[in-house]
Amino acid sequence: EETQQLRGIELPLFWSGAQLQPGETADNGLVTQGQFNGVKGVMRNDITARDSELFSAGLNVDFDIGESWVAEIDLSMSTVDRQDTILETYSGTGTAGQGAEDNLTFTADGSTGFRFGSILDYTDPNQIMLTSPQGWGGNIVPGGQVGYDNRPAIEDDLEQINLSLERELDSVISNVTFGVNIATREKSKTANEFFLALANGATEAPISKPLGVTDLSFLGIPGMVSYDPLAEIAAGTYVRTRNPNADVVVKAWQVQEDVNTYYVKFGLDTELGSLPLSGNFGFQYMDVDQSSDAQAASGDTSQVAQSGGSSWEEFLPSFNLTLDFNNDSYLRFAAARTVARARMDDLRASFNYSFSDERRTGTTPGSGPWGGDGGNPDLKPWLADAYDLSFEK
Repeated sequence: EETQQLRGIELPLFWSGAQLQPGETADNGLVTQGQFNGVKGVMRNDITARDSELFSAGLNVDFDIGESWVAEIDLSMSTVDRQDTILETYSGTGTAGQGAEDNLTFTADGSTGFRFGSILDYTDPNQIMLTSPQGWGGNIVPGGQVGYDNRPAIEDDLEQINLSLERELDSVISNVTFGVNIATREKSKTANEFFLALANGATEAPISKPLGVTDLSFLGIPGMVSYDPLAEIAAGTYVRTRNPNADVVVKAWQVQEDVNTYYVKFGLDTELGSLPLSGNFGFQYMDVDQSSDAQAASGDTSQVAQSGGSSWEEFLPSFNLTLDFNNDSYLRFAAARTVARARMDDLRASFNYSFSDERRTGTTPGSGPWGGDGGNPDLKPWLADAYDLSFEK
């Protein structure tokens, strides 16, 4: 379990209605001192929490078969159930377009970044209220959201069995191992994201239980009034409205991966002249099947169920040698073909797409009307042929 209390003030400047006043100081084009007027600060009292339950179990058994053979069975499983809470709540002097504004001076400090000077008292609970100072999310919540509640849930299950048979030999080939590894993994993510509004359609409400002041003097601002956002939720201060937008819809997905690996390894133990030579060679054969179910979405209305998947096989030989010079010096050589499979979230079938009619007639390369992002359940693995030669003393 993990819980973080996060408090501070967002001070939107360039991209808000705030205005940089004439008379600023610049150093080689970088403004280092000046003043913004009309600043509507967004005071943040946020919570980030994680509750994870992990379980793993394994069983490993060896069997001696006669005098030369050893069989091994290795069974394992692991599960993770994770629930995150990423809660944002906003307060300020009034809803967008209303309430007192700040005049904010700023000065570059070489050791700490910028320091600010404010004419508003952000520590005064009589002046600060629960509201949407910038009107964010006004298309969903009239007057703008007063916070955001994001609670993704993840389940991840892995089951694996490894069977092997090894025989010791009295020759240049010192031993041989045959085996198969069968692994099944399933991972899913559920997206639960909500805009926060105030009860009864209000756009402003007093902070019911202020906790005191958070010190912001390291920025030049004395501090800000603080509260417990979870307590405000428990008190019924907030109403949740689900976020219907495409970028949230496509965050939910399920991916399954079945990986069967068959392998043979031969051990080497011989001499090159009078120098001991040891190592091994062999191969793996991988047979992989991957699939995903999710949603494709656009805007806030269009949603289409998506499914996809792929299967692939790879032959992966490897070779390792160590030559011992009998004086604590070794010459080593290795060669192998290896694979790196895609991350589970890269294999998701979800896709967010868009079309901009305004860019339909554009001629600029790379800026066409279509856009999109998402995963790809057809992804194949990275392949690498690796060679290593080293001398060790």
